[in-house]
Amino acid sequence: MNNALAELIQLESGPERAPVPKIALFNVKYSPNLGDGLLAECLESEIRSQLGQAHVQSIDLAGRLRYETGPADRALLLSILHASPVFIRQAASKVVLGSLLSRKLRPLWRENLRGVDAVIVGGGNLLSDSDLNFPLKLRAALTAARELATPVGVYALGASDNWSAQGSAMFAEAFGPTPLFFASVRDARSAEIWRQRLGPIGVAAPEVVYDPGLLAYAHFAAPARPARASPCVGLGIMHPTTIKYHSGRSHVTAARQTEWTLGFVSACLAQGWTMRLFTNGGSEDQNYLNSLRPALTALNSAGRVGVEPRFATPGELARFIADLDLLYAHRLHANIAAYSYAVPHIGFSWDAKLKSFLARIGRAECLMTVGVDTIEEAVQLGRRQLKLGVDRNQRHAVIRQAHKDVSRLVDKMQTQL
Repeated sequence: MNNALAELIQLESGPERAPVPKIALFNVKYSPNLGDGLLAECLESEIRSQLGQAHVQSIDLAGRLRYETGPADRALLLSILHASPVFIRQAASKVVLGSLLSRKLRPLWRENLRGVDAVIVGGGNLLSDSDLNFPLKLRAALTAARELATPVGVYALGASDNWSAQGSAMFAEAFGPTPLFFASVRDARSAEIWRQRLGPIGVAAPEVVYDPGLLAYAHFAAPARPARASPCVGLGIMHPTTIKYHSGRSHVTAARQTEWTLGFVSACLAQGWTMRLFTNGGSEDQNYLNSLRPALTALNSAGRVGVEPRFATPGELARFIADLDLLYAHRLHANIAAYSYAVPHIGFSWDAKLKSFLARIGRAECLMTVGVDTIEEAVQLGRRQLKLGVDRNQRHAVIRQAHKDVSRLVDKMQTQL
């Protein structure tokens, strides 16, 4: 082919298109807790919107491929784990997860990472050591990325200060040899844990960014809210065993939590509110909510108590929350979604991450403890929040910054593409 013909063909076909970047996110997107899927989908969508054309795909650290409920006996499993000595729990994790990693996950990750231009780890509370779960998985995931020389960034991780000696060593093996083009966590407490745990092995201190779940309003359209004669109040339900296992302590007994919850629903009904009880999707939470149905039915003489079926996707959860006038919930991402949609929300205390989030957005006073604070105090706080609403200026500032945080990630990532 002569040069003139080649030039003619190039003119007719137009300029050569730049390759579409491929981005992989390591997270727990398909966890039964749809809050994890909410933040994953928000981060995926925001990266796509800011990068223009990009292929962005989450890789679930447990190897899940779709949204599912999780094992029906999860609460029992958590009870058994909580009652077992730590060394037995860790030994069992190394055997079970070690086999899963070698048989399934490492080969799957290596295959999925081929041709990927950058890897982002996050978000979610992944810097946590519950029986070596995330230490084992992140060590394997980052090893796979290093083997393929894929640039790695970390975005909006949460950290818990519960690292065992073995977990600390595994996190060091994960992050120590891995150069990070961007490192960030979702609150100041997580940043301090990072500095104390990873700083001594040479890992640079992280930035503090907002959780990508705050962008739910932009990626899941809120439904039109109908006119109502009385407020519609959502009550997020969480299994007592889950609270005990993940918080490392129990504020009250399961019986006391149940008694307080039912008394609280009754008191809210006395205010004239309509109550809609729901979960973030975990099978243990949903089973606990279902166990309350007979007592809730006895309170429902006026037809103002609804028990929501399990939501199938993060979008369903987000749109449900967007339709509320007020939210009470233990789960962090139920509170994050409420703030995103400017729905007044009150968190039920169970671990540090919820407290940190509420303090950061200027709502530290909206934290209560089920079974410790009185029902009357919880109702009165709800009445005040219905009157005051979410501070509009502060919310706009937070949301703007959440968008800018992802922009910084994208800018850093583009230097690697």
